[in-house]
Amino acid sequence: MSLIELMVYMGLAVIVLGVVGGFLVNSLRTGNDVRTTTAATTAAQLISSSIQTGVRNASGIHEVDEGADGSQLVVVRTATKTSTAGWRCQAWYYSAADQAVYTTITGATAPITVPSGGPKGAWTLLSDGVSPANGASQVFQVTSYSVALSFGVATTGGSPVRIDNTAFMRTANPEGAPCF
Repeated sequence: MSLIELMVYMGLAVIVLGVVGGFLVNSLRTGNDVRTTTAATTAAQLISSSIQTGVRNASGIHEVDEGADGSQLVVVRTATKTSTAGWRCQAWYYSAADQAVYTTITGATAPITVPSGGPKGAWTLLSDGVSPANGASQVFQVTSYSVALSFGVATTGGSPVRIDNTAFMRTANPEGAPCF
């Protein structure tokens, strides 16, 4: 084998290793994108499922406008999920400052309000990275019988995972006291 042949083989090896290395790097990036998109999808579905279940079993829905920054509080009086029939209060809070959705559940004896220091620590975080979907001014659009959701959950390096759906209350005679 001559020196020229050796240099040609080394050049070909560098090209082949470069291509293989490129495939490896791209597969790692793709794997990371899939993981972050899956996490965002799971978070978006968690928010949607929580609100769907609470509103579907609700006897009343109320929205509290929490400020000029776009934060929202939605409170429902909903049926308990136990063998004994009863009611409880459940709320979801979208914090525009934190870009997060929180939830809390209490007994049916007191209204729910956002703690003065905000929901962090006092409420359960459903997801962060949440913002109103393109064209929507709010995450929640509330009527006396439904809550429409229109939001996106951010992913790293990609488009946000978008949720657009509406949860309808099944009860024909709304009653919200004492939750709001």
